[in-house]
Amino acid sequence: MVEWNESVNDALMIERETTFTLNPGFRKAINFPNDKQFVFGFATPITFSRDKRTDYGLFFYLSFEHDINKPSWK
Repeated sequence: MVEWNESVNDALMIERETTFTLNPGFRKAINFPNDKQFVFGFATPITFSRDKRTDYGLFFYLSFEHDINKPSWK
């Protein structure tokens, strides 16, 4: 993802900053009977910006998905 930010500095000049985020990761889904699914994953976002330190992060994802319209007793 590329993001462009603009701001006005103390000298009333427009400053522009461009950041680039790379987000490599992994996602896995496990299917169960009755259309239920367990999904987990993680990513390590890395953000690059000129004249700034490279930022690193961690992102974790966990979900349980099911059909809420389908009765569970059938």
